[in-house]
Amino acid sequence: MNKLSDKKILIVDDEVDLCRILRWDFEDVGAKVIVAHGAYEAINLINEHDIDIIVSDIKMPQGDGVELLDYVKKAKKDYDAFIFMSGYSDYPKDDLLAKGAFIVIDKPINFESLKNKLEKLLA
Repeated sequence: MNKLSDKKILIVDDEVDLCRILRWDFEDVGAKVIVAHGAYEAINLINEHDIDIIVSDIKMPQGDGVELLDYVKKAKKDYDAFIFMSGYSDYPKDDLLAKGAFIVIDKPINFESLKNKLEKLLA
C-alpha cells in the first residue's frame, strides 16, 4: 500500500483539464480527491472537510494560492502539506517556502515526481 492511499487531497487550479488529470492520477493511487477552481472555493471546502494535502496553483482569478496558503496557516497552524504548482508566478520559490509551502513545483506537472515528493512528506 502506498502512502497516498486513503489520503484526502484538495486540488486547486483554474485549469479544469489539469484538475481532471491530477484527480485521475491521485485516485489511481488510492487517494480521495476534492477539486476547487480558486482559493475562495477551496477555503469553503477546507472548512467542510478534513484535508490531508493541498496541491494549489498560485495565479488564479478566483483568489490566488498565496491567499489560500495564508488562510490555511492561520486556520490550521499545524498544517504542513501544502504544495504549490505554477507555470508562472510573481512570487519567488524561496518566498513561498518561507511562507509555509512544503514544495513548489513547475508546470507542466510530472505526476511521478509529485507523487514521490508527497510520499516523502508523509513518511
